[in-house]
Amino acid sequence: MRRINSSSLSLALSAVALFVALGGTAVAVSGQIGTGQIKNGAVTNHKIANGAVGNHKLANGAVGNRKLANNSVSNAKLRNGSVSASKLAPGAVSGASLGAGSVGTANLAAGAVGTTNLAVGAVLTNILGNASVTNSKLADNSVSTSKLQNNSVTNSKLADNSVSTTKLQNNSVTNSKLGNDAVTTDKVKDGTLTGADIAPNSVTASNIAPNTFVGGVGSLASGRIVVTAGNVAQLLDLGFGRIVGSCSSTNVPQLGFTPFFSGTNIVDWFTNSGGTANIHTTNAEPAGGTFTEANANATPQSVTWQIGFNNGSNHIATAQTSGQFQLGTGCVFIGQGTTTG
Repeated sequence: MRRINSSSLSLALSAVALFVALGGTAVAVSGQIGTGQIKNGAVTNHKIANGAVGNHKLANGAVGNRKLANNSVSNAKLRNGSVSASKLAPGAVSGASLGAGSVGTANLAAGAVGTTNLAVGAVLTNILGNASVTNSKLADNSVSTSKLQNNSVTNSKLADNSVSTTKLQNNSVTNSKLGNDAVTTDKVKDGTLTGADIAPNSVTASNIAPNTFVGGVGSLASGRIVVTAGNVAQLLDLGFGRIVGSCSSTNVPQLGFTPFFSGTNIVDWFTNSGGTANIHTTNAEPAGGTFTEANANATPQSVTWQIGFNNGSNHIATAQTSGQFQLGTGCVFIGQGTTTG
């Protein structure tokens, strides 16, 4: 019998064992084991050497989310610009993640920055830098009335000549706001000053223009009125009484004086047309009554009055008056006088 070599026997047994291990269907070709000779699931994790699986062995899209360890994707593995808005979770970007000065005006939604979003002093230090809010930082017409604190606009913030008449409330300029000698003659409305507006003994020859005021606290009075038949009207106001013109039902003109205070003394010179001039004197006339010079005919009447009254100080008035019938209208009266009021 032929002797079998022990090395050949070992090789034969190894081949048989491998054939059995592979289910009896594997065929050794040129000393290699192909994919077809490996059972599904036969290669386990501990059979793969560390670092043995290279990038070219991975199919596209083969590594899913579950295969990635937590915190395994580092910044270096992300492409620039690869993280889009849809990949960010709500609230994911915090202030610490923003670069200094990286958020510009174009990045803010309209009305996005409210009062609660601003830290104390943030507008000056964080947004505009250490400088304060300068004119160039404000849009034209951007600061409204509601943004100004009460009493916040001081005199130094007003441009010279910037406050116009329309910005002043009626009756807002009081005496204390007027400088000395600020009110000149052209600022006083004609006919508005009365005796009550002039302090006693304040008007002297040195501070009045010629022919404008009577010395002391006097004033000028003048008037012209038309009175219909059967009526009475005021011709001159002398301060402590008035001269009136009355027209009778037959159009007879008559002049009279009505005192405001009892105790008035009157001296008058009167002339009725076609008559004789007379002088009348009456003393202590009562307040409210009217002393009238009679005119018997419907003819012109002229009366010069000298009237006095004393209530602790003297009040004097002198007036020249006249009245006459005016066809179709009644009676017309004219007069002028001076009075201390």
